[in-house]
Amino acid sequence: MKKHFLIKGGIKMAEISAINNFKKYNSKSGRSSINNVAKEAFRELEKFKNNVNHELTQFNKILVKDLSVLERQYYDTEVDSRSRDVVSVVSQVQTGNFEARNGVDLTYMLSLEKWEQYYKENIEFLNKKFGKNARCVYAVIHFDESTPHLQSMWTFSEENNQKDEYTVSDVNPAKVKSALSSAFLRRNKELGLIAGTDEYKKAFEEFKVQEKPKIIERQLAKMNKNKSDKKFKFESGTSPFTKDFYRTFNEEFVNDFMVNNAAVNELKNKVKVFSNEDVEVVVRRTEKVNSSEELDRTKFVMEKEKKDLENKIGSNDYSKNEFMKYTEILSKREIIDKKKKISKEDFLNEFKNYETDFKVRKSNKEITDFKRIFNIKKIIKDKLNQRQNNKNFKKNLKKEIKLFDEIFKNVDFEAINKKIEDYSKGEKVEELIKNRENLYFEIKTLETKTSNLKSSINFLEKEQISKNNEIRNLDDQILEKKKEAEKPYLVSERRKQELINEALNEARKRGDTLMRNIKKDVEKEEAKNNAIKQDILDKRLQMEREQQELNNRLRQLNDSYADLEEKKRRRKAELEKLAQPVVQKEVDDLVREHLRYYEVTDKDILNFKANNKSEYDKLFGEAQARADEKIKGAYIRRKYDAGNKFIKQMTNILHEDSNGKFSLLEIEKTVIAAIENVPDNTYGWWDDFKNNLNIELGNMVRERNAVRNQNKSRSQYDRSL
Repeated sequence: MKKHFLIKGGIKMAEISAINNFKKYNSKSGRSSINNVAKEAFRELEKFKNNVNHELTQFNKILVKDLSVLERQYYDTEVDSRSRDVVSVVSQVQTGNFEARNGVDLTYMLSLEKWEQYYKENIEFLNKKFGKNARCVYAVIHFDESTPHLQSMWTFSEENNQKDEYTVSDVNPAKVKSALSSAFLRRNKELGLIAGTDEYKKAFEEFKVQEKPKIIERQLAKMNKNKSDKKFKFESGTSPFTKDFYRTFNEEFVNDFMVNNAAVNELKNKVKVFSNEDVEVVVRRTEKVNSSEELDRTKFVMEKEKKDLENKIGSNDYSKNEFMKYTEILSKREIIDKKKKISKEDFLNEFKNYETDFKVRKSNKEITDFKRIFNIKKIIKDKLNQRQNNKNFKKNLKKEIKLFDEIFKNVDFEAINKKIEDYSKGEKVEELIKNRENLYFEIKTLETKTSNLKSSINFLEKEQISKNNEIRNLDDQILEKKKEAEKPYLVSERRKQELINEALNEARKRGDTLMRNIKKDVEKEEAKNNAIKQDILDKRLQMEREQQELNNRLRQLNDSYADLEEKKRRRKAELEKLAQPVVQKEVDDLVREHLRYYEVTDKDILNFKANNKSEYDKLFGEAQARADEKIKGAYIRRKYDAGNKFIKQMTNILHEDSNGKFSLLEIEKTVIAAIENVPDNTYGWWDDFKNNLNIELGNMVRERNAVRNQNKSRSQYDRSL
């Protein structure tokens, strides 16, 4: 077969590669972005849903989901605002332009189970590379976008072992190194040295000798000043992301993981059959293609390149390779459109169809070339059938089809197509035979079960006949005894004695039966008593469980109060920090207002202070007083809001515990009274509050009972009248 440029022109060896795109976030400033990324992974954001096929979302596979890891990073990990302690990763297998060139979808090359296994092993590799400080938040395989890919998120932290006093040996060398590099870069802006030169290296070494002790001293002072009570921390060296990591990761991922991976090797074999090309697993592809996972986004990215190529074809200014690229774009768009619209039933059937197609292509290499030719020809004809305003564009497309048909006029496509149909039929026949064999086996199994059931029925029927015969014999015996009893005859002395003995035996039997019945009654009564005892025991256990729940709720209240006290302490500290700059600003404004008729300088202000100390002190005092009033007002408002929030929370908790016996208003008045009765100079506010609350609750119950008894007495009095 003579090869057309549409088929083999400029095509290199097929390549399989992988991407692991890393994106880093700060868990303090980037929480909103982190949460949105996590919600998108689980398809919980509306704005992302237009980019996926909803029918296929149910096939997405969650490998890991532990959001508590993220909560720990948010609330129990000390993180600097400049750190990047959270990382999201998008992992994906790529095959260059293999899909577009051959009109096939990579998704169906492996089964859903094998894709899942591949990405499970991908996660294991990432976990190993990230190290002991890494924790996986989630890992999800997406099958509802253009190509199966894995989205995962990781946090990085280590134990925050606090000391009463830190020494030089506790200073993080990685932080010192980073600080030295940053400081020298700032210094080099003045020096103007070229990085990598001997002069640059020498200057850097001298700088380190000079500045390193100072940086260590600053780091040590900062460590002793800014101690944290959080259990974990993130700092330089906690995560593995360095220049060396990025430089070597892809190579290690391919050579240490992909090359020997069973799923990749199966994919490699199938790509080879579907393309009739040699295939290799590479670190980086020689041809760059669009790597976007989202269906709509991929289409939009390709649209500009498509329009540019159409303009070239319309102006008859295009090369063979450019025309090939154009057909690949059309083919890729067709694959994307099909993926976006496919139903879940057709989606599952495609895996079976591709497996059959693989066997057909494997039997005859010509079939692969034929299908590639057929796909390209179909794509061009579909494009021609669309409404086109550019006549030259349509003319050149027709010319390519005509050239295409001319080159392949001697190819017996009907014979090749018949081979495909025959082989496909053979595959279907084999499948039918297999299904028939399975069905035959199922039928045989059912027949065996039916036979066993019939045997059981026959046995039971025989047992039934035997029992019926026994019943008939007993009926006959009873009838004979009855006839004998009705006959008149004289009773001999011996017979009398026999009858007496029979009567005695009968009496004994009846007595035994009566005793057995009495015993049964006693046992029933004992069973009832045991049941009552068990019920009492169960109720006692239930009360103990309820008491435990009350104790747990009390502990929760204590914890809530402790958290509230801690927040109050922190807020007070923040307000105290805010006070000083506010005061200073007021002072500056007053000084500048007083000296507004002069060119004010720092020296003037100092002179003013020296020469007018009493007036300066007065102005300073007025400014500080005003600032204190503002701060006091803000603090009072925040304190009032916090108090209201505390009263509301306590009211709701007590209302829930009372099961609605008391109204929210009654409980709220009780809580407020308990707070008001706490002494101002107390050292155990929470204990005093709890004692007051118990007293007030008791008073409320007594009042409710008194009112109820009064109403009851009044009702009785009215009835007596």
